[in-house]
Amino acid sequence: MNWTHFANAAEAIADLRAKNYSVYAIEQVENSTHLHELEWTPGEPIAVVLGNEVTGVEQTTIGLCDGCIEIPQLGMKHSLNIATAAGVVLWELVSRILKMQKMSTAKKYLSLIKFSHTIFAMPFAIIGFFLGVMWFRTPENEIAVGLFFKEKWYLFLLVILCMIFARSAAMAFNRYLDRSFDARNPRTAVREIPAGILKADRVLWFTIINSLLFVICTYFINSICFYLSPVALAVVLGYSYTKRFTPYAIWFWVQDYLWRR
Repeated sequence: MNWTHFANAAEAIADLRAKNYSVYAIEQVENSTHLHELEWTPGEPIAVVLGNEVTGVEQTTIGLCDGCIEIPQLGMKHSLNIATAAGVVLWELVSRILKMQKMSTAKKYLSLIKFSHTIFAMPFAIIGFFLGVMWFRTPENEIAVGLFFKEKWYLFLLVILCMIFARSAAMAFNRYLDRSFDARNPRTAVREIPAGILKADRVLWFTIINSLLFVICTYFINSICFYLSPVALAVVLGYSYTKRFTPYAIWFWVQDYLWRR
């Protein structure tokens, strides 16, 4: 175990802050956070300060911390010795890490691409589908439209799958490209690749597989969709690059994508 000696707690906290650590004192104070209610995601840098066996953490040190963590206790006992307090706090943090590591592979990838956002965006794909079908609707082709929904419902399913595969590829590719930036930012260091939950090469393969599935689905829709599928992929994947230039480049890319749709 690596360790470093500091002349006082203030110097140690300053060094931790320079390394983007969140620092919490283990102490019973007003507005302290109960240990089990601590909002912390495994992978995010965190340090805890343990005080004197009798006097606890000094008030000046508490003032330098991001907050205080309190170990909830019931009954007449209102304090714990340092060794016990350290064990309780560290086990809570380690147990969260172990829980995340045991997360199923499917859940890891769903978390990577924020699949809940895909569900949220689904109505846009559905609206686009129905607008395309109903665009040339007239009294003369009412029967034709009805037959379309009755006999070609699978096209609706293919459109939904295309949306899921395209967005999954785009999100995964974005995380893959930004992995070095995410690792340097405390807010994003908890994401799957910098946190070590998923390996970068596997995320890249996930992107490739979803892109291929997208192309395959377009093949079964019609030939025009199939021929234009590389263009659609270039747009959704290219955004991960264009967002680094200027907000105008992003705006142009999105407008071009909407126009093509």
